[in-house]
Amino acid sequence: MVNFLTLFDNPLALALYEWHTQPAVDFFIGISEFGRTYTIIALTAVALLVFLMRRQFSYATGLLVSVGGAAAAVYVVKELVERPRPELDISAYLEQTFSFPSGHAAFSLALYGFIAWAISARRPRRERIFWFALSALIITLVSFSRLYLGVHYLTDVLGGLVIGAVFLSIGIAITNRVDRFSRSKLS
Repeated sequence: MVNFLTLFDNPLALALYEWHTQPAVDFFIGISEFGRTYTIIALTAVALLVFLMRRQFSYATGLLVSVGGAAAAVYVVKELVERPRPELDISAYLEQTFSFPSGHAAFSLALYGFIAWAISARRPRRERIFWFALSALIITLVSFSRLYLGVHYLTDVLGGLVIGAVFLSIGIAITNRVDRFSRSKLS
């Protein structure tokens, strides 16, 4: 199964490298910043403060589980798998960590997905669609940027998205559980 999945990694990486232009590389480096660790930490801290100021403790808990769980899982899996990055001659720049899974993809899905879900709670359908579409656009662009820049293989990004989705789901489930528990205590 792994061989089938990685079958597309090198051909896709080489094809994307053939399409490199400096303006596109610069654009995707900027997009990639939305998934960089320090950006994710800063935005998570801001969202956490907003939830705490609004006394939305269940959302603060879920956010920490979503983003923190994804971060811990990415770190552990990278150390266990130890997959090298794509060759430097097709990469836009050098990354220092292992390749699998993509932290940018995992962190983006865990954070932006959670924020979209939290903002969308109790909103009209049209607003929910907007926030989820915006979140999906950011996640897709960040994930694609990692491929375009040649710093990840397709399977790295897919693995990161799976990890992000798992911890987003756990974060949402915990938020709902804590919310229900809190409401039942007030009754």
